[in-house]
Amino acid sequence: MKTQISRNSRVPSSRYSGVYQQQGRMLTDADWNELSDLVKERLHQALTDVLGSGVPKDRGMIELKDKDREVNSLRWGRVFVDGIPAEVRPRVEEDEAPPESFEFDKQADLPPGNNDALITPPATGEYWLYVDVWDRTVTSLEDDQLRDPALQGADTCTRTQTMAQVKWAESGDDIDALPQKGNAPLSLILRQGRTEPDPCDPCAEEVNLGMEIGNYLFRVEVHDAEYNSAGRLLKLTLKWSSENGAEQYEVQEADTDYPPEFLDYGKWTYEFFSGADALFASEKHLGVFLQRNNNYPLRGPLVHGSAPEGEEDPFSLIRRWDGYCTLSRSNPSQNWTIEGADRISPLSTTSGEDAPGHVDVDDSLMIGLSALDLEVALRVQDEGGTERDAVFVPGDFWYAPVRERVHMAGDVILPAQEPEGIRHHYLKLAKIVDGNVVTEDTVWNGPGADGEHPRKFPFPRLSELDAQDVGYTPACDDNEVTPDLKSFLQNELGADWPGLNGREASVRDVLDALLCDMNAAHLPLDLDDTENCLLTRDENLETVQQALNRLCERIRDLTAGDIAFTLPECAEPSLKTCLEDLVEPKWKPENPGEPTDVAKVLETLLCQLNARHLPMDPTDSQLCHELQEDKTVQDALNTLCLMRRQGCVTLSLDPADGDIAQVIETQVQNDPAITDVNLCLRSGEFRISKPVLLKNKGHIKISGAGKGTRIVLGQGEKVWEFEGCKSVVLEDVHLESETLSTGFHGRNGLLHALNCGPVQAERVSFKTAAGVRTKATGITVRMDDTATAAQMKNARARIRECEFNVGHLQQGILLVNMKRSMVEDNVLRVVPKPKNLTFDTLVNNKARRNKLVKRLISNFQIDKTGVSGSSKGDEKRLTLPRAARRIRSP
Repeated sequence: MKTQISRNSRVPSSRYSGVYQQQGRMLTDADWNELSDLVKERLHQALTDVLGSGVPKDRGMIELKDKDREVNSLRWGRVFVDGIPAEVRPRVEEDEAPPESFEFDKQADLPPGNNDALITPPATGEYWLYVDVWDRTVTSLEDDQLRDPALQGADTCTRTQTMAQVKWAESGDDIDALPQKGNAPLSLILRQGRTEPDPCDPCAEEVNLGMEIGNYLFRVEVHDAEYNSAGRLLKLTLKWSSENGAEQYEVQEADTDYPPEFLDYGKWTYEFFSGADALFASEKHLGVFLQRNNNYPLRGPLVHGSAPEGEEDPFSLIRRWDGYCTLSRSNPSQNWTIEGADRISPLSTTSGEDAPGHVDVDDSLMIGLSALDLEVALRVQDEGGTERDAVFVPGDFWYAPVRERVHMAGDVILPAQEPEGIRHHYLKLAKIVDGNVVTEDTVWNGPGADGEHPRKFPFPRLSELDAQDVGYTPACDDNEVTPDLKSFLQNELGADWPGLNGREASVRDVLDALLCDMNAAHLPLDLDDTENCLLTRDENLETVQQALNRLCERIRDLTAGDIAFTLPECAEPSLKTCLEDLVEPKWKPENPGEPTDVAKVLETLLCQLNARHLPMDPTDSQLCHELQEDKTVQDALNTLCLMRRQGCVTLSLDPADGDIAQVIETQVQNDPAITDVNLCLRSGEFRISKPVLLKNKGHIKISGAGKGTRIVLGQGEKVWEFEGCKSVVLEDVHLESETLSTGFHGRNGLLHALNCGPVQAERVSFKTAAGVRTKATGITVRMDDTATAAQMKNARARIRECEFNVGHLQQGILLVNMKRSMVEDNVLRVVPKPKNLTFDTLVNNKARRNKLVKRLISNFQIDKTGVSGSSKGDEKRLTLPRAARRIRSP
């Protein structure tokens, strides 16, 4: 909406802080409006300094769980953007309750366009949600409460409304680069008095024509702008008004129903725009829309010269302008096409230079209006000096007051200035991947440009502030001589210390890291202190841990060899006996019975001792039965490698371990405590007698040494069978079946997955046996009727860089009921039919034989005259007379 104002008197550089009336003086609309702007700007600046941008914890759009670390959901709520408070609200529709959680297509401030058009985010993939906050004017046309019935429904003051629109952007779009407003400079100059030949005497000298100046507020506004993907301007529509565009009414059924002199299509330009029935969509669709089509965002039509035919649905309101201009081109190499008019003058590039409506366009657009010369730059230089197309944002406006008492022809009433507004403010709200909020990129937005502190949200009330809500970035000076605790923690604990994936740490994170992670290895020495003779700088010592280690070495070197030590008589089993049995210990004295020294004992322990020499305690009654047969720690560790750990088992198998189908069944499948499995198969040939089965397990990963890891099944179709597992990954192995089983059991795969989560096969080699009918595949992944909703949701298969050697009449890949399948960079080849699969062998198969007979003979008729015969089992014999032995095919 536009508003009836005389001028905008606020000048930010004056630094005024208030507006005060004087007795007996006039109060104008500009004074009152400037007071509102001063108060609003002061609050805006204060909130910018205190809050900046973010989401409040209690009433904000982001709802957290798990001690404020993980996003639970997005909800309707408040945001602060550059200090501006705004609220994303649901649209209240008749007979329908508003949704409790945030839904993109239910926003009150972002209604759909024409024909309910709205470009919503994709259901899958990665994208960003961001908030666009801006102010717009509301008049009584939109809110009838602004009229006072006591004053016969007279229109009074207008209002401004803060819009909060959640929009979306592709993951590669730079939201931080979205323009707050356009950057095109525009200038307005009062036209000089024109000169023309005397119409009464063409031969007479030219006479001057006077021009009336008047008093008004002149407004220029961007109606629409379109750019290509490279940022080049393809279409621009400007409109202007000497009434600030504020003459606006509801569309009437008859032209006579409008106020006098409002409607004159030959003199004015009219814009039809959305009313309450269309949720004022065209008024709310200003600003930048990264996704657009013909119906969205919604723009009202501009009409000049004649009344539009038919009802202007969904546009129930009409606004008057002096004129408009549309520049358009298909691509940047073409010349501009111009359309438009100013009052009674159509726009033209061929009219006289001083004629009203004359247009000149190159790197700037110049239009001679009836009372003003308008010039706006189409190309500008960026901060680096590179020339680019100017940025125009729908809703950008410029205005300047014209006053007859102080202005005269030729005066510049608006020097080249960028738009006054509308100013948009943006906040990156949440990163979405496949419909789920990514916590790290949402709650912690990472350091911004020039290393400023990132925005952390949701933020709490000041009275509820906690250490975890206070950001902290170490500010230690880089010093190569004297190390600091920060650099040591980053070196020892990782460059992302304190382990927050690149986001800024909070005070709580730093204190937790210091109290829980710091030890002597992280505490630096003061290398400038050289008074201690044992810790001089030439020793390259940096940490307390290194200094303590050096002291231990020196104490041992100086004294341990002088300390006598008599080897004890130990109860068996003992470390002493294990070492003496397995190695030649350094503590052994030169003469039996003589004592040794501490240095030799320590040297033996430090240099020769390992897990193979450390005995188990057989008296421990709580020792688990799996370890009771183990003699040493090394034996126990080897046993533990094959045991589960916290529900996950990691197995490393060798062909020497025997039939791995039996091993996995015994140690993994039959143990309900084991869920996740990581299986490493060494190189060699694993021969199995039956399929390897993993059923109702968690996440399974099986890897080998490429084609050097061969798993061969003597007879059958399935080598690896998975059922009801959460995910399956098979890589770098070779699967092979030597012969097919008897009978038909469906099309089973060497890798067979039923009702499993995502199944992935990479760099796997498959070789299926040949057969007389189709019943084996390289890979079969399917979902049947027993699959749960969760399993169907994750029904995905990825087959990449695999090699399929398909036996005679068999298949390579069979995928059934998959949500998503990716099959790429695979090689499929047919293995030549084996010599033992002769024609006789194929024909002996009944199903194969029946197919062959149907192909060779069909639709035949026999003259039954003189025919006799007999049958035995499936065999039928007919005796035909010679005259009837002719087969006719109709």
